[in-house]
Amino acid sequence: MTEENKDQGLTAGRTEGFAGLPYCVIRIISGNSDPTKTNVGTGFYYTSSAGTEKGQFVPLIVTNKHVLKDATWCVIEIAKRNPDGSRHFGPAYRYKFDINSVTIFDHPDPGVDVTAIACAPLLEDFKAKSGLDPYMLSIDSRIAPPGALSPFLTAGTSVLMIGFPNGLADEQNNMPVMRRGILAAPYTINFQGRTDFVVDIAAFGGSSGSPVFAYFDGMVPILDGPEGVAGMGIQIGGPSIYFLGLLHSGPQVTADGDILVQPAPTSKAISRTNIMMHIGFCAKASTLDDIESLVAARL
Repeated sequence: MTEENKDQGLTAGRTEGFAGLPYCVIRIISGNSDPTKTNVGTGFYYTSSAGTEKGQFVPLIVTNKHVLKDATWCVIEIAKRNPDGSRHFGPAYRYKFDINSVTIFDHPDPGVDVTAIACAPLLEDFKAKSGLDPYMLSIDSRIAPPGALSPFLTAGTSVLMIGFPNGLADEQNNMPVMRRGILAAPYTINFQGRTDFVVDIAAFGGSSGSPVFAYFDGMVPILDGPEGVAGMGIQIGGPSIYFLGLLHSGPQVTADGDILVQPAPTSKAISRTNIMMHIGFCAKASTLDDIESLVAARL
């Protein structure tokens, strides 16, 4: 992490900055009594500062509403903390819980596909039942882009997305997949009038809920120009990262293929195949401010 944000955003663990990003992410599996209705998605640890004045910090798992839709149970894949405080690399420890047994903070706008699970009780229960110390590295609002960064968040800016596309993971080490792309439109605008931004990264199933970060490689935006004015240029430095938001969906192209059904040539069935475009729609980090308000109301 650079001088601008080395003390920001990544907490509760020894690994900091760029190298620690994959450790914030967990795989989520949810479902109900119908075995054909299992969902696989991505979540990430996020520490709410809503109770800062009371000395309280509320750990959350942030994901999309549709990852938990119609679910009665949920499984999160947890990493173990080693005795020296480092993250253990090995198969995930699966922890299953009933959806109705936890506090969930759905974004109040039905059109915003963001939700958060209060995970402190889950991690405490996991520790009590397993005897293992869970490893949790979280991000928080301090790593969100400051207003002064806006001139740098143009279309073409490099971004990173971390998650489980099509459920893909390093099963042996409980690690997600990191992918790189660009902003497909300026971050400062609300795409199609929604609190969304767009990335040029394919939005495969399982990636829902993946956190997205702006990534400045080897250069650091100068944010403290005269009277706080940004856009004064860049300086050479290490990787610089900023939390932009989370993926929720992606457009698809429908390919129509004719299937001939013999022997009745007048009968025709149409096969429809949805093909993912290399585009992802993401909810902005600011939508978590509304989640913070819901958390604060419960404290």
